[in-house]
Amino acid sequence: MKRPILYLALGLLLRITNSSIAQSDPLSLTKTFPAAQYQEEVSLLRKALEESHPGLYRYTPKHALDSLFDHTTAQLATDKPLGVYYRLLATLLATVRCAHTQLAPPPKWDQTIRVLPYNILFINGKTYITVNATSHQDTLLIPGSEVISINGKPIEGIREQIKRHLFVDGYSQAGREAALSKNFGGYYYLLVEQPDSFVVEMRRYRTGELVRQNVAAVTASDWLKNAQTNPVNKVLWDRWRALQKKESVRLEWTDTQTAVLTIRGFGDNKKDPKLYQQFFRELQNKKAKNLIINLRDNTGGWDKLGYELFSYLIDKPTRYYDSLTTVTNTIPYLKYTDLDEKFVKSLPKYLLPLGNGRFSLKAKDEPGLALQQPRPERFSGQVYVLMNGMSASTTAEFTAAAHANQLATFVGQETGGAYQGGHSGEFAVLTLPHTKLRVSIPLVRYKMAVGTSGPLQRGTLPDYTVQPTIEEAIDGIDTVMNFALELIRNGPTTGKESQK
Repeated sequence: MKRPILYLALGLLLRITNSSIAQSDPLSLTKTFPAAQYQEEVSLLRKALEESHPGLYRYTPKHALDSLFDHTTAQLATDKPLGVYYRLLATLLATVRCAHTQLAPPPKWDQTIRVLPYNILFINGKTYITVNATSHQDTLLIPGSEVISINGKPIEGIREQIKRHLFVDGYSQAGREAALSKNFGGYYYLLVEQPDSFVVEMRRYRTGELVRQNVAAVTASDWLKNAQTNPVNKVLWDRWRALQKKESVRLEWTDTQTAVLTIRGFGDNKKDPKLYQQFFRELQNKKAKNLIINLRDNTGGWDKLGYELFSYLIDKPTRYYDSLTTVTNTIPYLKYTDLDEKFVKSLPKYLLPLGNGRFSLKAKDEPGLALQQPRPERFSGQVYVLMNGMSASTTAEFTAAAHANQLATFVGQETGGAYQGGHSGEFAVLTLPHTKLRVSIPLVRYKMAVGTSGPLQRGTLPDYTVQPTIEEAIDGIDTVMNFALELIRNGPTTGKESQK
């Protein structure tokens, strides 16, 4: 019952540099649908979530979610544009507080969507441009410039407006900021407005000069072309290209005693286990004393790769997952999903009834439920884990398990994935029959074996919170890595608090 973690996510569908973003008609959000069709879809969505979402009330009590469903239905008593409906559903689904329960636009929206021609980064409450993809290739606004307002609206208000609709695990603050940074242009289009141009007020990088520019919205293909050719982006673009040439899973040595294991994704469940064994054997053979595991921007992947990595750090049999459960062994609304009947009929053979309306995945099919055994190549030195708000799903499971078992020192920002576990495994992607909006519904509830004393409703919290400044980000200074190396050289700092 495994397939890679599926980010149907607005995140991937709307990443501007990806040709698979999603739209075909720029006016589709203004199209009006009959109230009866909206209400029929909300009823279907409610039934689907109640029948199959394994953690629907994990963060929001049933009475509160029921009330929100009723309020949403009442709001749809008259015909409304699709954009209004989208925002209502996004607000409702965001209340579930599950990063894998997401609302996406209809297929094939990517041909003509036109968005803000900047890549945005949020740092310490401020909003910065990191890529200038304007159509006229202007060089006035260089990466690092601070955004003050867009179309006359203060950026702080825009941020708060969008954040109400974000799909994030629990109450992870860093996860919310990371989602907003990663997909600001797409979120702005769907949740704020769809203008042909933007009046952007900014404070120029380095000089602090206040400037105001009128820039045209750009398509996805033009965004990428402009970003690659505008000379103001060259240094950052060259740095990004160099990073992409490196292996996504790699071991590098900073000196004879310290190595850095970078894992950008848990995506290859055949190749990566062999790499783990090879790398940890190398650490053992070279008698390494310090290991930095860099999991920043790793949004997850195969469950197996998380608990295999975990097994190289433990010194005794240790639980990783506490339980993996579902609330159904069938999919009543099958015809509206991407699942086939053969798969649904096979579900019961993987599930063990618990007698309380829930089902457990069988341990014989899920090695992560068993006690994890230490590997012969286990690392016994000092471990430091680097993480941020993009560290999610499988990555957040690993950090939670490692944190609960005190296997490492954690540096960076809070993870985007929940400490107590999330919802994923298998998914039903529900297509609403009239609007063709899509909702991803995870089918398995993950409960990590982390006890009850950790930050259960947050992500894994770092021992040392380190937030790079915009200057460090633009100049390519790896503040978080440097902080970890400083800990290795000089030992723990006084108190565990923010450096920046």
